[in-house]
Amino acid sequence: MSTAPSARPPAPTQPRQGPAPGGAGMAVPALDPIKLFKKYQWILVIASCVGVGVGLALHIALLKFYPTYRATAIFQCFGPQAGPATSDVARGDRDEFERFMSTQALVIKSDVVLQKFANDPRLEREAPKWTRQFWENDRYNPSLAIENIKDRLKVRVVAGSQFIDMSLGWRTKEDTAAVVGLMRQSYLDVLMTQTSAESQKRKDSLQRIIQDLTREFERLQGQKRQLISDSTLDSLDQRYNETSAALGQLQERGIQVRFDLESVRDMLANYEAELNSPAGPNYPDELRAQVDTDPIMGNARSLLSSFEGQLKSLQQNGFGPQHREIVLLRAQIDAQKAQIEQLKQTLLADRFAATIDGARRAKSGLEAQQLDADNQGQQMKARLTEITTIQSQVRDLDLQIDRVVASISERKDELNNLQGIDRLATNARVVTYQTETVPETMDFPKIYIMIPVGYVLTVGAVCLWIFLREILEQRIKGPADISLIPRLKLLGMIASTAEDPVQIKAIETVVRDQPTSILAENYRQLRAPLAKRMSTSGHKVLAIVGGMPGSGSTSVTANLALAFAMAESRVLVIDANLRRPSIHKIFGKSEGPGLSEVLARTKSLSEVVQAASKPGEPDIVSVGADASNVYERLGAQTMADFLDQARASYDIILVDVAPAVVSGDCLAIANRADASLLVVKAMSEKRGLVARLRNELSDSKAEFLGVIINGVRSSAGGYFKRNIRATADYQNLAR
Repeated sequence: MSTAPSARPPAPTQPRQGPAPGGAGMAVPALDPIKLFKKYQWILVIASCVGVGVGLALHIALLKFYPTYRATAIFQCFGPQAGPATSDVARGDRDEFERFMSTQALVIKSDVVLQKFANDPRLEREAPKWTRQFWENDRYNPSLAIENIKDRLKVRVVAGSQFIDMSLGWRTKEDTAAVVGLMRQSYLDVLMTQTSAESQKRKDSLQRIIQDLTREFERLQGQKRQLISDSTLDSLDQRYNETSAALGQLQERGIQVRFDLESVRDMLANYEAELNSPAGPNYPDELRAQVDTDPIMGNARSLLSSFEGQLKSLQQNGFGPQHREIVLLRAQIDAQKAQIEQLKQTLLADRFAATIDGARRAKSGLEAQQLDADNQGQQMKARLTEITTIQSQVRDLDLQIDRVVASISERKDELNNLQGIDRLATNARVVTYQTETVPETMDFPKIYIMIPVGYVLTVGAVCLWIFLREILEQRIKGPADISLIPRLKLLGMIASTAEDPVQIKAIETVVRDQPTSILAENYRQLRAPLAKRMSTSGHKVLAIVGGMPGSGSTSVTANLALAFAMAESRVLVIDANLRRPSIHKIFGKSEGPGLSEVLARTKSLSEVVQAASKPGEPDIVSVGADASNVYERLGAQTMADFLDQARASYDIILVDVAPAVVSGDCLAIANRADASLLVVKAMSEKRGLVARLRNELSDSKAEFLGVIINGVRSSAGGYFKRNIRATADYQNLAR
């Protein structure tokens, strides 16, 4: 076997995370209800039986010492002003009705009702046993009774109905019924008193309102009479009609006058325009006709005709045109014609001037008529406005009077309605629907309630105990507990010897001595991932660290060494447990020389290695003859040199060290090894300790591979038990 030293391959760089405090940041374990049930099924069965017994015992005890009888009275409520014909509350305001019922439920337990009940002299006589509990200094204390009844009396509005349920439970059935009866009577008495007082207040208020309205009616009537009297109008409508008709006639006349006035103005304007024309006036034909028929013009024309007749007679008598008579007559005729024309123009001018004067006088007259019509119209309009105002005031007064009369009628109807309601049995809106009776059956306890209660209490307490036990349990039991610790990898599990169907003879060498056992198979399953991980990372030296004494790290070291050796690997086991060395005993080797001599520099690797006695076993380096003086040298350069020499000769070197809790040797070795793993004993180490050791080993130079759980026991319903059974059955079938 060569012992030439070789350079240690560099360990691969691995990311390191800051260590967390032991146990800090760990998750709460997830509980599997099915597994818990299977694990504690017999405890739950016993708890169920005990729970039934507890319920039965509670029932018997309560039946003997604290029985309860319940008496009930039911009240029926009605809608506002509800008589027999209108008792259907669906017609009324449902919200108001529900508020009324809720209010009455509070009134039943109000201080007024309770005071009346507690001070009722019949209470001590009809419920002597119930009142006896409230005696103080040989006297009945109503205050104590009020406090008790307020707590124990149940008042409930039955949803969707017209009923209020009032009930009381107590030990003596006769006293219970009596108390409920007196409570019912006290409530109804208080309710009737309050209802009567409220009804009387409303009636008094209505009567006062009616009186006030009557006085208002009389005032309005007097105001109306005074208004008509002051206006001296006996009949407003007749006077309004007469004035309105006269105003209409006046307006028609005014329209005609305005029309005539416009015509006269137009005619006068035309006449004045003709009069002022530079060419002279162009007289109208009718004016010319008037002048032509004037007697003066007739006389002038008669004289002209006489002259013309004389002229004609002379001409007939043979007078020539030059005859003096003829010439004279012609001159007279011409002069007469000129005079007629001049007379005509004079008459036209006079008549035209007279026409203009007449038109001017007609214009002035029509203007005067128009002004007079306008003045009369204004006066009539003012009178109509006055009459209309008075009529409006009278109508307003009539409307007010009508409203007052209607209000008086309504208030009288309300008053009559109230008086009618007072005579009804439902005037308080609450009546007794069902009176209390002496209860024949017990309200509490009831066997079908107490047994489930006892069962639930007992089983619930046991379930709480199981839950707290599982939640507060910090010990490592299996893989699920490892998963709760952050950044911790599970490498594998080693079953408890009690789980192995094969009778284990020596647990330290089970891989060699009983290769068909479950434990041997567990080690072989563990070997494969370890070998792959060590080979991939180029690691050879593996420090196997136990958490606490008894964790089984030495057994794990020995069996892993056997498993690797049987796989034809060159394996060296170094016993670095300077406090309790046992590797040499397991493999039947001598205690020294060994590691202590190497660390003391008195021996070399080749001198301390004890070769395997047969194939399939590892070489051994025992702890040495005297290990008490080399504790500090485990982390020295001598140890590093020693491991470097071992790396050159072996495929894998397993170092068994003292438990991490009792010494710091494991950390010294971990700083010189390539990799490390932690061995914890199921149901021994706690999660907080494992988390702390994970942090310490992760901070060392060696790569921390993970944890191995040793001595795992199967739990009810767990997959581990099924795996063990399947493995055992398969191997037995193979044999």
